[in-house]
Amino acid sequence: MEISLKMAERIMHTKLFRVFLIAALLLGFSGTTFALTAASATMGQTQAMSTLSDLYTGYQVTGPYTSLRVEGSWVVPTANCAATPNSVSNISVIIDGINGQGDAMEIGTYQNCVSGVAQYGAFVNLYPMTKYYGKTGNISDLVIHPGDVIEAQGTWRPSTAKLAGWNTNFIDETTKQTVDTDAHTSSTFTPVLDSGAVILSSDGHTLTAFSTPVSTGAQFTGVKFSDITGPWKAHSTFGETAALSGYSLIALQIPGTTLGTLTDDGSSFQITS
Repeated sequence: MEISLKMAERIMHTKLFRVFLIAALLLGFSGTTFALTAASATMGQTQAMSTLSDLYTGYQVTGPYTSLRVEGSWVVPTANCAATPNSVSNISVIIDGINGQGDAMEIGTYQNCVSGVAQYGAFVNLYPMTKYYGKTGNISDLVIHPGDVIEAQGTWRPSTAKLAGWNTNFIDETTKQTVDTDAHTSSTFTPVLDSGAVILSSDGHTLTAFSTPVSTGAQFTGVKFSDITGPWKAHSTFGETAALSGYSLIALQIPGTTLGTLTDDGSSFQITS
């Protein structure tokens, strides 16, 4: 089935409203198929449960977060549109959303093929929100190229002196383009905040093949969070966070993709498609 440009754009701007989270570098979902198998990925003493998925490849850290910032970095891969002429791929940082928690933050890049032509860009999805602020430009206006080094992060800020809400930051380290956004929610709303992740997603469509692997960890990739006891903790990688009591590491994998193991410090990995 061919994917028109308009359809591809609609996919990019609506997909997270089916609402999950993962971090690396490189988002209930009724279309996701879970088949738990024996643990297959390791980081130090931390093992990742391996889960087959129709939609995602990457790593997710679940746990009792009350405030959460997830950061990821990756190199934009080159789409192989000769192999997959009509296809979709997103690389993103996600908070919640993957398991259908009813809230979600996702920010990243897309690498699509439409009638054999590669299309690259950046996007952000936030839910729920009552007011949106593009603080430094519009992310959909950014020009993204294969090989660009991307750094993205999303944050849930609980209600304190400011309105409760989402905050995102996107930096193309190669071209020095940046976009920051805020999205406010009701002061009575509290997100689930049980997962954060960096993932590759097909959004349920044919996944774009790549001529180069998805490489994460070009900049810091991990989380900054608080649990039920209080303030922000220091940065920790996915692997370091998963080693804490009450937190778990999950490796998600779309059949046909290859998910590399986390590096020894738990900060980076590779995906081939």
